[in-house]
Amino acid sequence: MQRKNNQRRIKQREIYMCDLTKDSIDSEQSGCHPVLIAACDIRNNSSNNVVVFPLTHAIKKSQPTHYILYSSEYDFLSYDESIVECEEVRSVSKGRLQRYLGQISKEDFEKILECEKFIFIQKRGND
Repeated sequence: MQRKNNQRRIKQREIYMCDLTKDSIDSEQSGCHPVLIAACDIRNNSSNNVVVFPLTHAIKKSQPTHYILYSSEYDFLSYDESIVECEEVRSVSKGRLQRYLGQISKEDFEKILECEKFIFIQKRGND
């Protein structure tokens, strides 16, 4: 018998399908999307929630908060290019996590964390 995701040891850098439908408004991600587990493993295993970055295949305006993962490197991704949207970071219940897809490399994850920093950096002159 397979354990439910809220009992599974969820790890940083893993990608799951996730139901983001409930309570989404305006331009928030909704529907079932792949998500990247962002928080450290200690938090992931001591909380009922996990911090995630949603992925999308929709080509959007290039932003410094986006990072592209390629299916040529990760065969569990459905599209040639999957965009990690760091600006859409959110906490979700482990109960929203569905199917495990795979895990990305440490190198790609470190680059994603660099992209996330752009959420908090303001251009000079806009003080």
